[in-house]
Amino acid sequence: MQWFRKREIAKKLKPKQIEDALKTLALPPVRDYLVALIDELVRQGIYLSRKEQEGVKFTVKILMEEIGKGDAILKREKKK
Repeated sequence: MQWFRKREIAKKLKPKQIEDALKTLALPPVRDYLVALIDELVRQGIYLSRKEQEGVKFTVKILMEEIGKGDAILKREKKK
């Protein structure tokens, strides 16, 4: 039930709030921590079942895309 509430709150975020969160993902120390997590997911992935490996691939892809979105926002703001 708790996750459902958080999902509902996330659906109501304003664009500025989402943009701020993406920027946070792209800045140290959060970015460094996420990169370390991605690295660990990849290294530990060899010990997982095929189904779990697919889940890890999907998770890594999403994390990298979100960090990339944050990078793009930061670059855009730097140009201004």
